[in-house]
Amino acid sequence: MDEKEKLRQLNELLKEPGVSKGFQSREACLEWASSVAPLLKFDPTYHSTFLAHLQRLAMPLSAPSLGASLRIMIAQAKMAANDLRATAVREPLPEEMAKAGNPKGAYVHPDRLKDLHNVKHKDFDLTKLLRLLEELDLSFRTGCYFAAAMLVRAVLDHVPPIFGASTFAAVASNYAGTRSFRESMLNLENSSRRIADQHLHGQIRSRETLPTARQVDFSPDMDVLLAEIIRVLEQP
Repeated sequence: MDEKEKLRQLNELLKEPGVSKGFQSREACLEWASSVAPLLKFDPTYHSTFLAHLQRLAMPLSAPSLGASLRIMIAQAKMAANDLRATAVREPLPEEMAKAGNPKGAYVHPDRLKDLHNVKHKDFDLTKLLRLLEELDLSFRTGCYFAAAMLVRAVLDHVPPIFGASTFAAVASNYAGTRSFRESMLNLENSSRRIADQHLHGQIRSRETLPTARQVDFSPDMDVLLAEIIRVLEQP
Protein backbone atom coordinates (compact mmCIF):
# COMPACT_ATOMS: atom_id res chain seq x y z
CA MET A 1 0.00 0.00 0.00
CA ASP A 2 1.49 3.36 -1.00
CA GLU A 3 1.47 6.48 1.17
CA LYS A 4 -1.45 8.12 -0.61
CA GLU A 5 -3.64 5.08 0.01
CA LYS A 6 -2.60 4.92 3.66
CA LEU A 7 -3.44 8.61 3.99
CA ARG A 8 -6.83 8.13 2.34
CA GLN A 9 -7.76 5.26 4.65
CA LEU A 10 -6.48 7.04 7.74
CA ASN A 11 -8.44 10.18 6.89
CA GLU A 12 -11.61 8.11 6.46
CA LEU A 13 -11.11 6.49 9.85
CA LEU A 14 -10.49 9.86 11.49
CA LYS A 15 -13.77 11.14 10.04
CA GLU A 16 -15.81 8.44 11.80
CA PRO A 17 -18.34 9.95 14.25
CA GLY A 18 -16.86 8.11 17.22
CA VAL A 19 -13.60 10.04 16.88
CA SER A 20 -15.24 13.42 17.53
CA LYS A 21 -18.39 12.44 19.45
CA GLY A 22 -17.26 9.36 21.33
CA PHE A 23 -17.72 5.70 20.52
CA GLN A 24 -20.97 4.06 21.55
CA SER A 25 -19.22 1.03 23.04
CA ARG A 26 -15.81 -0.31 23.92
CA GLU A 27 -16.20 -2.87 21.13
CA ALA A 28 -16.79 -0.14 18.53
CA CYS A 29 -13.72 1.71 19.75
CA LEU A 30 -11.56 -1.43 19.60
CA GLU A 31 -12.79 -2.17 16.08
CA TRP A 32 -11.85 1.35 14.97
CA ALA A 33 -8.44 1.08 16.62
CA SER A 34 -7.70 -2.29 15.04
CA SER A 35 -8.27 -0.70 11.63
CA VAL A 36 -6.01 2.26 12.39
CA ALA A 37 -3.08 0.35 13.90
CA PRO A 38 -1.80 -1.31 10.67
CA LEU A 39 -1.73 2.09 8.93
CA LEU A 40 0.74 3.42 11.49
CA LYS A 41 3.42 0.78 10.94
CA PHE A 42 5.35 3.16 8.69
CA ASP A 43 6.47 4.97 11.85
CA PRO A 44 7.59 2.81 14.82
CA THR A 45 7.03 5.62 17.36
CA TYR A 46 3.41 6.24 16.37
CA HIS A 47 2.75 2.53 16.03
CA SER A 48 4.22 1.46 19.38
CA THR A 49 2.54 4.30 21.30
CA PHE A 50 -0.79 3.57 19.64
CA LEU A 51 -0.53 -0.16 20.46
CA ALA A 52 0.43 0.52 24.08
CA HIS A 53 -2.73 2.53 24.61
CA LEU A 54 -4.81 0.10 22.57
CA GLN A 55 -3.84 -2.59 25.08
CA ARG A 56 -5.08 -0.33 27.88
CA LEU A 57 -8.50 -0.10 26.23
CA ALA A 58 -8.93 -3.85 26.72
CA MET A 59 -8.20 -3.57 30.46
CA PRO A 60 -10.83 -3.03 33.19
CA LEU A 61 -9.76 0.57 33.81
CA SER A 62 -11.77 3.59 34.89
CA ALA A 63 -13.55 5.71 32.29
CA PRO A 64 -11.14 8.67 32.71
CA SER A 65 -8.13 6.40 32.16
CA LEU A 66 -9.68 4.86 29.08
CA GLY A 67 -10.64 8.28 27.77
CA ALA A 68 -7.08 9.56 28.18
CA SER A 69 -5.68 6.58 26.27
CA LEU A 70 -8.20 7.05 23.47
CA ARG A 71 -7.31 10.74 23.14
CA ILE A 72 -3.63 9.86 22.85
CA MET A 73 -4.43 7.24 20.18
CA ILE A 74 -6.47 9.72 18.17
CA ALA A 75 -3.68 12.28 18.44
CA GLN A 76 -1.14 9.72 17.24
CA ALA A 77 -3.36 8.90 14.24
CA LYS A 78 -3.75 12.59 13.39
CA MET A 79 -0.01 13.21 13.60
CA ALA A 80 0.62 10.17 11.41
CA ALA A 81 -1.84 11.59 8.87
CA ASN A 82 0.08 14.89 8.92
CA ASP A 83 3.31 13.03 8.22
CA LEU A 84 1.77 11.03 5.40
CA ARG A 85 0.27 14.18 3.91
CA ALA A 86 3.65 15.89 3.97
CA THR A 87 5.32 13.07 2.06
CA ALA A 88 2.45 11.86 -0.10
CA VAL A 89 1.11 15.14 -1.41
CA ARG A 90 4.09 17.34 -0.56
CA GLU A 91 2.18 19.61 1.78
CA PRO A 92 4.59 20.97 4.39
CA LEU A 93 3.88 20.65 8.09
CA PRO A 94 3.09 23.88 9.96
CA GLU A 95 6.29 25.83 10.47
CA GLU A 96 6.29 25.60 14.27
CA MET A 97 6.01 21.80 14.09
CA ALA A 98 8.92 21.44 11.69
CA LYS A 99 11.66 21.51 14.33
CA ALA A 100 15.22 21.16 13.09
CA GLY A 101 17.01 18.19 14.60
CA ASN A 102 13.90 16.44 15.88
CA PRO A 103 11.96 14.36 13.36
CA LYS A 104 8.32 15.14 12.72
CA GLY A 105 8.18 18.08 15.10
CA ALA A 106 8.96 15.98 18.16
CA TYR A 107 10.03 17.56 21.45
CA VAL A 108 11.65 14.33 22.65
CA HIS A 109 13.70 12.48 20.07
CA PRO A 110 12.27 9.00 19.36
CA ASP A 111 15.70 7.45 19.95
CA ARG A 112 15.72 8.79 23.52
CA LEU A 113 12.28 7.36 24.22
CA LYS A 114 13.33 4.03 22.78
CA ASP A 115 16.49 3.93 24.91
CA LEU A 116 14.56 4.86 28.04
CA HIS A 117 12.01 2.12 27.38
CA ASN A 118 14.91 -0.35 27.28
CA VAL A 119 16.44 0.78 30.58
CA LYS A 120 15.80 -1.58 33.51
CA HIS A 121 16.98 -0.43 36.93
CA LYS A 122 16.38 -1.97 40.33
CA ASP A 123 16.03 1.36 42.14
CA PHE A 124 14.14 3.56 39.67
CA ASP A 125 10.88 2.84 37.85
CA LEU A 126 10.78 4.96 34.69
CA THR A 127 7.05 4.45 34.02
CA LYS A 128 6.03 7.95 35.14
CA LEU A 129 9.01 9.61 33.44
CA LEU A 130 8.14 7.95 30.14
CA ARG A 131 4.50 9.02 30.41
CA LEU A 132 5.52 12.61 31.21
CA LEU A 133 7.79 12.65 28.16
CA GLU A 134 5.11 11.14 25.92
CA GLU A 135 2.61 13.77 27.06
CA LEU A 136 5.21 16.52 26.64
CA ASP A 137 5.87 15.36 23.09
CA LEU A 138 2.15 15.13 22.34
CA SER A 139 1.46 18.57 23.81
CA PHE A 140 4.18 20.24 21.78
CA ARG A 141 3.25 18.49 18.53
CA THR A 142 -0.38 19.57 18.88
CA GLY A 143 0.34 23.17 19.89
CA CYS A 144 -0.57 22.83 23.60
CA TYR A 145 2.24 25.12 24.73
CA PHE A 146 0.95 25.84 28.24
CA ALA A 147 0.89 22.12 28.89
CA ALA A 148 4.34 21.68 27.34
CA ALA A 149 5.88 24.30 29.64
CA MET A 150 4.33 22.71 32.72
CA LEU A 151 5.34 19.19 31.70
CA VAL A 152 8.97 20.28 31.30
CA ARG A 153 8.81 21.50 34.89
CA ALA A 154 7.21 18.21 35.99
CA VAL A 155 10.08 16.25 34.42
CA LEU A 156 12.64 18.41 36.21
CA ASP A 157 10.92 17.86 39.55
CA HIS A 158 10.73 14.10 38.95
CA VAL A 159 14.30 13.08 38.08
CA PRO A 160 16.68 14.47 40.78
CA PRO A 161 16.94 11.18 42.77
CA ILE A 162 18.56 9.56 39.72
CA PHE A 163 21.45 11.97 40.28
CA GLY A 164 21.50 11.54 44.05
CA ALA A 165 19.82 14.92 44.63
CA SER A 166 16.55 16.07 46.17
CA THR A 167 15.93 19.05 43.85
CA PHE A 168 16.75 19.89 40.26
CA ALA A 169 18.48 23.05 41.45
CA ALA A 170 20.98 20.80 43.21
CA VAL A 171 21.48 18.78 40.02
CA ALA A 172 22.10 21.95 38.01
CA SER A 173 24.54 23.39 40.55
CA ASN A 174 26.33 20.42 42.08
CA TYR A 175 26.22 17.40 39.78
CA ALA A 176 29.69 16.23 38.82
CA GLY A 177 29.10 16.31 35.09
CA THR A 178 30.80 18.24 32.33
CA ARG A 179 30.66 22.03 32.15
CA SER A 180 28.39 21.89 29.10
CA PHE A 181 26.03 19.55 30.94
CA ARG A 182 25.80 21.94 33.89
CA GLU A 183 25.15 24.87 31.56
CA SER A 184 22.27 23.00 29.93
CA MET A 185 20.85 22.06 33.33
CA LEU A 186 21.10 25.64 34.59
CA ASN A 187 19.17 26.78 31.52
CA LEU A 188 16.45 24.24 32.29
CA GLU A 189 16.39 25.19 35.97
CA ASN A 190 16.39 28.94 35.47
CA SER A 191 14.73 29.75 32.15
CA SER A 192 12.29 26.89 31.62
CA ARG A 193 11.13 26.87 35.25
CA ARG A 194 10.48 30.62 35.26
CA ILE A 195 8.47 30.38 32.06
CA ALA A 196 6.43 27.50 33.50
CA ASP A 197 5.88 29.41 36.75
CA GLN A 198 4.70 32.45 34.82
CA HIS A 199 2.04 30.42 33.02
CA LEU A 200 1.15 28.20 35.95
CA HIS A 201 0.70 30.91 38.59
CA GLY A 202 -0.18 33.97 36.51
CA GLN A 203 -3.65 35.37 37.24
CA ILE A 204 -6.08 36.70 34.68
CA ARG A 205 -5.31 40.16 33.27
CA SER A 206 -7.06 42.67 31.05
CA ARG A 207 -4.96 41.51 28.11
CA GLU A 208 -3.04 38.29 27.52
CA THR A 209 -0.52 36.93 25.05
CA LEU A 210 -0.16 33.21 24.41
CA PRO A 211 3.12 31.26 24.44
CA THR A 212 4.64 30.17 21.16
CA ALA A 213 6.61 27.03 20.30
CA ARG A 214 9.85 29.02 20.50
CA GLN A 215 9.11 30.20 24.05
CA VAL A 216 8.65 26.69 25.47
CA ASP A 217 11.22 24.88 23.33
CA PHE A 218 13.97 23.56 25.60
CA SER A 219 14.30 20.32 23.65
CA PRO A 220 18.11 20.48 23.15
CA ASP A 221 18.71 20.85 26.90
CA MET A 222 16.08 18.19 27.62
CA ASP A 223 17.90 15.84 25.24
CA VAL A 224 21.15 16.44 27.15
CA LEU A 225 19.36 15.61 30.41
CA LEU A 226 17.80 12.42 29.05
CA ALA A 227 21.10 11.25 27.56
CA GLU A 228 22.74 11.61 30.97
CA ILE A 229 19.88 9.78 32.68
CA ILE A 230 20.31 6.86 30.27
CA ARG A 231 24.08 6.85 30.80
CA VAL A 232 23.74 6.86 34.60
CA LEU A 233 21.10 4.16 34.74
CA GLU A 234 22.91 1.87 32.31
CA GLN A 235 26.08 1.83 34.40
CA PRO A 236 26.79 -1.61 35.87
